Amino acid sequence: MSSGRSSRIWLPSVGTERRFYVHPEARGELKLAARWYEERTEGAGKALVLLVRAALGTIARAPTRWPDRGGYRAMYLKRYPYAIFYTVTDEEVRIMAIAHERREPLYWKGR
Repeated sequence: MSSGRSSRIWLPSVGTERRFYVHPEARGELKLAARWYEERTEGAGKALVLLVRAALGTIARAPTRWPDRGGYRAMYLKRYPYAIFYTVTDEEVRIMAIAHERREPLYWKGR
């Protein structure tokens, strides 16, 4: 499954044949974004976290739903300018970044 430091927020609540891994830096990106939104509007950070959690579940259920963009896939979130960038193999889904759409595109590709 995923690393021992993962918490429920990171693990999809559906069964999958592939291992599901979230890069530690992707976790940090979500924490920073959630904090930023929460400081500005109460509840907005929590809403972002819940939206990402639901998106991770969707990715776990159908990881090839989004097109391959040359080695990675991207699911763009609604209501927030963030995308979840990930890779898929026969054995694993790897969440590489939870990134702002308008900042440093593809900075995470070296992960």
